Amino acid sequence: MGIFKPDYRFNSILDISLEFLSEKGIKALLLDVDNTLAHHFSQTPIDGLEIWLKNISDAGIKAVILSNARSSRVEPFANKIGVGYTPKAMKPLPIKAWKSCRNMQVKTKNTAIIGDQLFTDMLCGSLAGITTILVTPMHEETGRLFKIKMREIRFGPAGSSDSFFEMGYKHTAQMPEYLEKFGLNAFEYQCGRGVNVKQETAESFGELCREKGIEPSLHAPYYISMASPEEQKRENSINYVLQSARAIDWMGGDRIVVHVGTCGKMERQSAMTLALETLKKALKALDDEGLSHIRVCPEVMGKINQLGSLEETIEFCRLDERLLPCIDFGHLNARTHGWLMEKGSVEKVFEELENGIGISRLREFHSHFSKIEYTTGGEKRHLTFEDTVYGPSFEPIAEMIVKKNCHPTVICESAGTQAEDAQTMMNIYKLLLNKA
Repeated sequence: MGIFKPDYRFNSILDISLEFLSEKGIKALLLDVDNTLAHHFSQTPIDGLEIWLKNISDAGIKAVILSNARSSRVEPFANKIGVGYTPKAMKPLPIKAWKSCRNMQVKTKNTAIIGDQLFTDMLCGSLAGITTILVTPMHEETGRLFKIKMREIRFGPAGSSDSFFEMGYKHTAQMPEYLEKFGLNAFEYQCGRGVNVKQETAESFGELCREKGIEPSLHAPYYISMASPEEQKRENSINYVLQSARAIDWMGGDRIVVHVGTCGKMERQSAMTLALETLKKALKALDDEGLSHIRVCPEVMGKINQLGSLEETIEFCRLDERLLPCIDFGHLNARTHGWLMEKGSVEKVFEELENGIGISRLREFHSHFSKIEYTTGGEKRHLTFEDTVYGPSFEPIAEMIVKKNCHPTVICESAGTQAEDAQTMMNIYKLLLNKA
């Protein structure tokens, strides 16, 4: 763990004095952004940062931002505080750190990297041979473990279970308190019939979630139709994605689940081509609005005439690294008429995902799970864990999650028992993890 150990630690970047930097021979700084110079995804610098930067500049110390974020996140912030920047830095790889040193015409021994992450910032500095300074993050991001940027596995319901109301709860704002009773740490906010939540309401809900350690995601409107032959419907679909991204951003989450749409009367490949083009435009719209950090999750769909087979979902996700598959195992089982009930099928799903989008995105995939009744056309209706006929079973899925060291968000869509069944899945996973 030596390469992860910082050379120095400070509570805040503002606590790093000119005297300290001079004493250590530091002539240039590589600065992380999120949770170091500003709150996560915020364009507002922490109070006192601009004065601190002016002081080090007056002392002849150079500074640039070195961030893994995209230009749309980094550029406006860098311009605001008056420093250079390198986006998509690929930390912990040291390549861009070395390049920044060359550009500033300073030696690595006279350079320090400042950030809040062991795995990205400190490891990058260690590999580059530069001084590493770890600062305490301004707030712990949901899903962090030991300040190493990785997510923990999360379980929670989609919308409200029957027991939510039976226990006397009435408003979505009470959901975090309710979920805490079940030991759950995820919730998928339902906007299937339209994104009607106001910013103030969303921000308040997000704060309540953070207090209880719950990570929100959001289901975008059901009527998104990215393969529609009507241009206006495709444009509307882009706007629905944008509305959904705004709402989850207000809540402090970063995942939206989308239905891509149906083939209609088009040939399937023609519909796929149109859907891919529309999805690409939706991502551009997110970039233009500074929402490039939002993970869009195309969902595996349950009806055969819908775009969203496992293979099609993988193809969508190949468009851009921010796309994560939403693997709805119940849907997949329904559209394949019980295929997931066969031995080895679940392992095959994980293999196809790993081969298609890589192990890193496999490990953080989004998931829906419920038992689902199906007909020849696929999905008919959602069931509860009481079902013993249609399936699928969660145990083999949990086994593969443990085997592949995955940390997905698993959202339960059982009919009225979402929270209870999510708790059951969580317990199954914990039992298997303890045995591993």
